[in-house]
Amino acid sequence: MIDLISRHQKATQDYLEYRRELEGMTADLAARRATRFDTTC
Repeated sequence: MIDLISRHQKATQDYLEYRRELEGMTADLAARRATRFDTTC
């Protein structure tokens, strides 16, 4: 994968876009599934 990204600018942009979307969806899911135990410090 590193080789692909290093040779293709579009692949780099696509990968970063993918990561942004995935991280956003993951954070949303974690927030919706959080329990009272998860939110206490």
